[in-house]
Amino acid sequence: MFRFGHHFPKETEEQYKEVEEQLNKKAENEDYDIEGFLAYDITFVNENDAEVEPNGFVKVSMEYKKEAIPDEVTTSDDANLDVTVMHLEENENGDIKDVVDMIADTDKEASVDVTENVKVKKAEFKTESFSVFTLTWKNSNGGKSRTDLITLIMKIIQFQEKVEEKY
Repeated sequence: MFRFGHHFPKETEEQYKEVEEQLNKKAENEDYDIEGFLAYDITFVNENDAEVEPNGFVKVSMEYKKEAIPDEVTTSDDANLDVTVMHLEENENGDIKDVVDMIADTDKEASVDVTENVKVKKAEFKTESFSVFTLTWKNSNGGKSRTDLITLIMKIIQFQEKVEEKY
């Protein structure tokens, strides 16, 4: 028996916030910002309604009838946008132990088919464990995070003010 999004260990809103925090935490050490994501808690359950993991690798394929993109993602800067599959891997207690970019990790097998304006048409990946998977929109910003860009702009403004004071 397969139930999509059947089991949420916390309320949905709390789980969404946890996923968002984990994705942003991963992005802190990367050259991108998280612009938005679509999250899927994929679970297999047996006849006793107990969660079970796949017995080996399985291929997950999600084909969208209507192209998908999170509401918060704007496509005005789509040249810097990239979509990837993230797996929030859990330990035996169900706590998130790692966030894995399945497209960037050469040991993983994943693909995302997007339109010109970065809307997802289809996503596929292979996994041997289920938990939360996300389609994540990343903004490279030319290798600078939004915080770095804001800091740079503030320094330019401060420099300009000092120059104007002197002359």
